[in-house]
Amino acid sequence: MRIGKLVPMIPFFIILATASSWGQTASSSIHGTVTDPNGSVIPEATLTLSNPESGFVRSAKTSDGGTYQFLQLPPATYELTVAAPGFATKKQTNVVLMVNTPATLDVAMQVASTQTIRSACKHAGGQPRACFQCRPDFILAL
Repeated sequence: MRIGKLVPMIPFFIILATASSWGQTASSSIHGTVTDPNGSVIPEATLTLSNPESGFVRSAKTSDGGTYQFLQLPPATYELTVAAPGFATKKQTNVVLMVNTPATLDVAMQVASTQTIRSACKHAGGQPRACFQCRPDFILAL
């Protein structure tokens, strides 16, 4: 007798179960820490996560603790580019994010290379050398 009362409720339960699954989508996420060659964190580094196939691009900055995260991403293969003043830009390709599987990718940055630029003295015929009439050569690190 009790089963007879539950039968009319079956369509209600089916609709309820279907409706609750409508709000769920397949997504992924990635997080990590950006550090220098000594292992110290790099705050305010700029990260760009992109998928060249779909045109998807999202940017973020690292926290004061050097951490970053990208949430609710479509599962796909991405490229992660990291830039920070004084450091060489780093690009990580083939970053695969799978459905409902958070990924961790820590990035160790390298110090940017430097170039030496010498001033040219106008009294020395434009040659890169010092004279006593002008200030001596100076070196800039870029």
